[in-house]
This record gives sequence, C-alpha cells and structure tokens, in this order.
Amino acid sequence: MRSEALQPSPAIRLDVQRSARAATEALLSFGLWSLGALRRLQRRPVARVLAYHNVTDRSDPVFGLATSAFARQMRFLHRYYRVVPLDAVSEMLAGTRPWIERAVAITFDDGYEDNYHVAWPILRELGLPATIFLTTDYIGTRGGIWLNRLHFALRLTPLDQLIAPEALGGTPTAFPLRTDAERATAAHRLVDALYNLPPAERKPLAEQIVGALDAHLDGFSPTPSALRFLSWDQVREMSAGGLVTFGSHGGSHSIVSRLSDEVVREELTASKAAIERETGLPVRHFAYPNGTEGDWDERAVSLLPELGYATAVTMRRGLVNAGAHPFELPRVGYNGGHGPTLAKRLEAVQLRNPT
Repeated sequence: MRSEALQPSPAIRLDVQRSARAATEALLSFGLWSLGALRRLQRRPVARVLAYHNVTDRSDPVFGLATSAFARQMRFLHRYYRVVPLDAVSEMLAGTRPWIERAVAITFDDGYEDNYHVAWPILRELGLPATIFLTTDYIGTRGGIWLNRLHFALRLTPLDQLIAPEALGGTPTAFPLRTDAERATAAHRLVDALYNLPPAERKPLAEQIVGALDAHLDGFSPTPSALRFLSWDQVREMSAGGLVTFGSHGGSHSIVSRLSDEVVREELTASKAAIERETGLPVRHFAYPNGTEGDWDERAVSLLPELGYATAVTMRRGLVNAGAHPFELPRVGYNGGHGPTLAKRLEAVQLRNPT
C-alpha cells in the first residue's frame, strides 16, 4: 500500500488536470487553425464581443490578464480579425450596416486605471477601438470597489476564521479561512450576500467585514491595480483620442435584478448622465454588473432603450448573430490564451470539458 504522504494533494491534482486540458486545447486549436477550419468559421455573419477587466503585471483568476498576454491577444486580433466599435455591432444588429466579416468588439468592465496606463497604449499603437464600461461611483476614487477590497482582504487576512455579521442573513455564519479554497468560497458567499443589500447599506457593511479581517488594505503597497480606478481626467483624455468610447456599468456595481424599481432606474440613469456630462458624448451601451444568468431582468431590458441605450452586454458566453436581443448580448472571456487558442474561443468551438 502506498504511503499517504506520497499521494498528490487535491490542489496538485487539479493543477495537473488544468494543465492537461490547456495542452489538449492548444493542440486542438493549432490543428483546427492549420487545417483552415477556424478561418472558415471566421467568415460567418456574427460578431464577437470580448470582455476584459484589469490588464496588469501578471494574470490573476479574479483580477485580470497579464500585460504580455493582452498584447499578444491584441496583435493576433489586429492581424486576423476586424476590430470594430461596439456601435458597429449595434448597427449590424439593427440592419443599418452589413455584417462585417471577422468582426470583434473589445470591451472592459469597471473602469480600472490600468486600462489607461497599460491597455490604452497597446490599443492606440495598433489602432484598435474599445469600449470601457464605467462604475461611476468609483471613478476618481483610490480605495477600490467594495467587492475587490473584500477579495484582497480575504487573501491577506492573518485570521483562520471569520464570523460574518448578522446583517448579512440573521444568524452569524462562521467561514473557515485556513486554505486558499476556503478563502475563495468565503469571498463568493460574502459577495453574493452583500449584493442582496441596497447600495447604501452594502458598502459600509463590506468595509466593516474588511476591517474585521485585519488586512490593512490602506497600507497595501504597491496597491494592486484592481484597487485603482480611472480619474475623470483620464476618461476625458481617452474619449478625446477617439478610439475609446465609454458605456455605463451602473453607479454602485449592483446586480440590477436584485434592486427595487426606483433604484434600478437611478443606477441606469445617473451613471449615464455622469459619463455624458464628463465626456460631452452620448452613452449608448450598458454592461450588467456581474452579468451572469439572473443578474438582469425584464425591467432593465425594457428600461434601457427608454433611457437611450442601444445595447447591453452580459457575461453569458456566446457570439452575437442576427436576431440576438440587443439588451442581452453574450460575450467571450479573455482567458483563452492567444493565437489559435484565442481563435477557437472566439469561434465558440468547445472542448468536451472546457476550461
């Protein structure tokens, strides 16, 4: 019988499985690209909308893509696709513009400062347009959005357990924090519970939890880019440059389906008005915060066109084809590597067990 000490840990086994899937996907992607199958799929009358967040020093499963990987992806798109503004996607859907072969729209959620310092110079060098969806309550601030602060605090806390406050659900809940997996689970459950609260209650309670974790984020140096948001000066400079347009991601990063009618209207209206006031340009596109199934509802779908929006994007995976609902547009995640692997993701070719 083999010694227990010689058995690989669950984390190691998972890493090995992920590496094997990634290698299999890369090999399959290269084969499909070499045979011309992916390039034939590129000719379909569809648009692909890419969703990014941070572009930073190194890739992170929560906070974004490494600069080197982003640059490789952008060079690949520049060479093999037609990168178009999100306005072009809405015009193709509306039938006021013919479908553009190999069309890709690039989008960023939240409005992080690294979009200005890192992503924008790469986009500008290659002449690639993009849309950044701003969470307007945080533009010009330096503390970071509430959910990112909570994620970082759970990573950095010296505690091995957290007792969540009663305000999150009545009975205090104990979250074990001994392993990375336990901390990730706690982050997911706490963020989901906080989303159920009105914005005015959510932010102070999230900060109370961050304080209880004793993580000292204010002294976190160097401050991660996921805690730094764009300034309005940076927004105006990018807007004036012509390549980058700005859409709304709401004001407080609230899941719209969990808000009252009054607060939904306020979230969609005030954020749009703030961006238009600062840039002098109309805001035509919205990105649902979180954006997974159930995070938007018929109220928002009906209200958005009334307020002057042309599209809304989700985090539902898929391509935009003729007949797609303009206020429930799917997107493609950025974590598909580069080269043929990115193309496979962009063409919605799935492995049996996709990563």
